Amino acid sequence: MRLHFLRGSVSAAAVSLLLTSCSLLNRNASAPATGGDATLVTSNGKQRELRQLGRLMEGDYNSTQQAANDKEYFDIRLHIKRVWKEIPEDKGIYLYVEQATASAQQRPYRQRVYHLRSREDGKLESVVYELVNPIRFTGQWKVDKPLAMLTPDSLVSRPGCNVIMRKAGRREYRGATNGQDCLSSLRGAKYAQTDVTITPNQLISWDRGFDEKGEQVWGAKFGGYQFQKEKSAGATASAEPAVKK
Repeated sequence: MRLHFLRGSVSAAAVSLLLTSCSLLNRNASAPATGGDATLVTSNGKQRELRQLGRLMEGDYNSTQQAANDKEYFDIRLHIKRVWKEIPEDKGIYLYVEQATASAQQRPYRQRVYHLRSREDGKLESVVYELVNPIRFTGQWKVDKPLAMLTPDSLVSRPGCNVIMRKAGRREYRGATNGQDCLSSLRGAKYAQTDVTITPNQLISWDRGFDEKGEQVWGAKFGGYQFQKEKSAGATASAEPAVKK
């Protein structure tokens, strides 16, 4: 705050009082907010996006249409169900994920737990975990409280395989793993990469493995699997209120 020159008629006591008041005002203006509105808005914004991402992902999917149009792709069933709802959302959202071919749904080839959480840089991430002896949990997406017999500390982490997500539209998220961080030995691979796009009615996932020369050794070559959300789950997603920016 600037002080104008004081005329001689103002007493020394008045000057002292004015300087003291200005000092207090400046100190209050420069003090960091503790739990103030700006912090609250930022935190709430992240939580709204996290909740929206979880709701968009949850559901039952299939790649039937893509498989019918392109023989390079299989007809896959994908199920994503939230687990451990009793965990506060500020600790993140956990999802059980199960994938199987349409002809062998009792023998899924992928079972994971995704932990959706906020990052310090404002982005979201999906932390990927494996299950110990996963086949025993086949079909858990059908029950009301899947994986109720487990807790997060029983999961097996996959370092480097986190999918970093960003909001790409009003109700669209896109994400990918980071470079060559996600190690893989499947079919001679050295590392794996994942790219995903999530919208209310579709989830596109492109998983690929590369050898030490950077040549692809597994996964779809021309684009990701296009999973269409089945109608019952899609209706739920469509009914979700829009997230305010």
